[in-house]
Amino acid sequence: MASVQALAQQSIISAEDGWRVIESKGITKLRDVIAGESKGFSNQEYADLYTLIYKMCIQKGPACCARQLYDKYYSSISEYLMQVTLTAIQAKSGDFLVKEFVQRWEDHKIMKKWMCDFFKYLDRFYVKRHSRDPLPEVR
Repeated sequence: MASVQALAQQSIISAEDGWRVIESKGITKLRDVIAGESKGFSNQEYADLYTLIYKMCIQKGPACCARQLYDKYYSSISEYLMQVTLTAIQAKSGDFLVKEFVQRWEDHKIMKKWMCDFFKYLDRFYVKRHSRDPLPEVR
């Protein structure tokens, strides 16, 4: 798999190649950070992901990946809520359920904050031009 920086240097970045890197270097790592299994993102890691997404959004014509990135953003948030959050909440009851719900809500807010930061250009570029829901509102 290409590094984020190497992929961002390509003249055309396919939606599949770009998403594979975004998912592994961004979303999976973010899930690990939230779970306490990894350190946070360095400034360079954040900048690399943001740049990759930016370049995927500004490609001309059919190479532009903005719509695919928006759809993948939405599905990755939904997937996280269903696979991680809902599963954890359903495993608890009583007072433990309330504590788990509060913790999962805090985790979700962290997930949304970082995801919105990574995809900030998509929110400014694609969402406004195509009258889609802003990224912070996508649940």
